[in-house]
Amino acid sequence: MKQFQPGQPHLRNPRSGWPRCRQLPWAYSPLASALAGCLALATGAQAAPYVETGKLGDAASWRSAEFKADWGLGAIHADSAYAAGYTGQGIKLGIFDQPVYAQHPEFAGSDKVITLVTSGIRQYTDPYIPVKAGDAFRYDGTPSVGSDGKLGSHGTHVGGIAAGSRDGGAMHGVAFDAQIISAENGDPGPEDGIILGNDGAVYKAGWDGLVASGARIINNSWGIGITDAFAKGGRDPAFPHFGLSDAQAQFSQIRPLLGTLQGGAYDGAINAARSGVLTIFAAGNDYNLNNPDAIAGLGYFVPEIAPQWLTVAALQQNPDTSSAEPYTISTFSSRCGYTASFCVSARVHGSTAP
Repeated sequence: MKQFQPGQPHLRNPRSGWPRCRQLPWAYSPLASALAGCLALATGAQAAPYVETGKLGDAASWRSAEFKADWGLGAIHADSAYAAGYTGQGIKLGIFDQPVYAQHPEFAGSDKVITLVTSGIRQYTDPYIPVKAGDAFRYDGTPSVGSDGKLGSHGTHVGGIAAGSRDGGAMHGVAFDAQIISAENGDPGPEDGIILGNDGAVYKAGWDGLVASGARIINNSWGIGITDAFAKGGRDPAFPHFGLSDAQAQFSQIRPLLGTLQGGAYDGAINAARSGVLTIFAAGNDYNLNNPDAIAGLGYFVPEIAPQWLTVAALQQNPDTSSAEPYTISTFSSRCGYTASFCVSARVHGSTAP
């Protein structure tokens, strides 16, 4: 239901279908903003025009320093995809998250990021942010500010991992030629298992806008989460851990909301998949003895959407360097569990992102 900053593995962190990696925090101050702008302009003025060295049919030619900055690109064999001609060209990639900061240098270029403007009247009173049912909302890409005074950067972070430009800079995203469609969900965190924690009107507006934009894929780094009763169980088999029966209990609360404005978060996800959009949800940040929550598992509970549904668990580099397996499940990630038939795993730790 909610989101925090990426890269802090504990129970109530945000989730990322495009798994999270290292980032530099933004300080919210006019001075910091001015310095960032000056540095970006200076970098642009001094950099030579980028010349792509990657060639069709030659995977090795794509392994530039920029490529190697993120070990995850090699882990998923992105170089082979590029050599086969798959770079995201012509694909609209929806990021349903905090807003993607379109002025970030990694998103330079004409219409690299399209920001959707959504508005309406809230359905819920949120216990974590100062809003209540009946309040008007409007999201236009303006960065949110957390209680720590920093700009909310999770959407930018996810957007960079997914589609940051390949331009000879510090890093590039997996589908570097894709266009990003950014919609804000308005939730700063945390995820605590409350079914009515995702404002139906806010989420419906975002889902509707993303589908109407022509997005082929919509990534979601949010969810319901699970209650604190399973916090220890996610790491210790001696304690209860979240399983299929618990997810079924969550879905039994979701089902009556379908078709209502209160259920906009869930209806929107189901309808997006029904319309042919590949709908991606993170498995969760609830530690790896736990299963995904019910929204990440909607492809299980609504089988007709399973072909357009993808749940994503997080991998890290194996700390046991003597192991034949180079990667292992992240310490904080939920496992695929009951979503195994439509779930994949990808890297998280030690990567670089905006």
